Amino acid sequence: MIKKIICFVLLCLFVFGFSVGAKENIEITDFSCSEGKAISDGKVNTYISVDTMTLGGTKGAKHIYLTFWNETSEFSVISGTEKTENKDLFLQSLVTLETAAEDEIKIEFSKKVRVSEIRLFYDGELPKDVHIWSPPVEKADLLLVATHSDDDQLFFAGLLPTYAGEKKYSVQVAYFIDHNANVIRRHELLNGLWTNGVTAYPVISSFPDEYSESSAEALNNLKRHGISEQAVIDWQRDLIIRFKPLVVVGHDLLGEYGHGQHILNAETLIKGIESAKDTHTVQKLYLHLYNENKITMNYDIPLENFGGKTAFEVSKLGFECHKTQHPYWFYEWLNKREKAADITSYSPCEFGLYYSSVGADVTGGDMFENIKTYAEIEGEQNTLYPEPEIQPPVFETKPAKDYTAYIIIAAVVALAIIVLI
Repeated sequence: MIKKIICFVLLCLFVFGFSVGAKENIEITDFSCSEGKAISDGKVNTYISVDTMTLGGTKGAKHIYLTFWNETSEFSVISGTEKTENKDLFLQSLVTLETAAEDEIKIEFSKKVRVSEIRLFYDGELPKDVHIWSPPVEKADLLLVATHSDDDQLFFAGLLPTYAGEKKYSVQVAYFIDHNANVIRRHELLNGLWTNGVTAYPVISSFPDEYSESSAEALNNLKRHGISEQAVIDWQRDLIIRFKPLVVVGHDLLGEYGHGQHILNAETLIKGIESAKDTHTVQKLYLHLYNENKITMNYDIPLENFGGKTAFEVSKLGFECHKTQHPYWFYEWLNKREKAADITSYSPCEFGLYYSSVGADVTGGDMFENIKTYAEIEGEQNTLYPEPEIQPPVFETKPAKDYTAYIIIAAVVALAIIVLI
């Protein structure tokens, strides 16, 4: 009798464990690809060049996560009679099918592209390393114009976790320099942003990366590539017009450690904001380390949305994504301190209010002092038109019952009876 009871208990644990485990492990790892295995080796720097591919063993797949190497394209996922189109030009793209896939999926690209990775998932909660990007925002509470792909994690450490990840403001990041000559830095850029809680896909210019020690030298480098100062100012102006930011954050006018591209970025950002005033007026412009109207940010406060980690600690995790930059002095400069407040040279906490249309900061410590976010503005506008007191009748519809649990219980009872007989 004891043996029968033990068998019964083990049977119940097996059935329960199987049902729970099936929900947790939703990735499909044994699918095949008509173009080889390079797309599932876990290495972003290996890829295949294709304009179409066929995946097998995809039965039940609901999500397709695709990583391009350098250039992106629109593409379609075809499963049975269902065709799902993706027009977002993201290096990391997630497609969710309306109906779970058949045994075979076909992917057609609008042009020949290099695909680094494809991952397939059943329906369920996706793992954290799947990045579900949304398009760039329409209206930005905050626009950060960083120069290089890691500057947002270094000289602006703490900024993005605070306003994007914790406060959930509408945050847009733009990069002054294009790292297409070193493609892996683009992937590091995306991984770092996602780690910081940014979900809006970034904007990246076409300006090449070349070291310089003055804005004049940086501009001369661009001119050799056929890029004029006015073209750079126009790019900054277009950012302001497109995203209509309330607060803009830019680099040190001395280029932090003297990098000419940092300086040129800050100088042309100021000119771009001025040029855009006929269309949109920025409420505040903060520049890193600017000596007037100074403000000190506190990035050493635990953040609820990051499990108690501070904004500075989260930015350090973001910089961990930038593996190509770890051999340089930035790594030790950032990581040998436990707190942002401990950094004295090029402190990421120190800013100056270069321009304001809403008055000077008084309290300090918050770039949105005297400013209402777009969500707050829209919320106030909605109160001007309250819902009528008499509402039309609402008829409740009961959701269809899920009988999965009942089936499992019935199976357990039936098997128990067989064991005990």
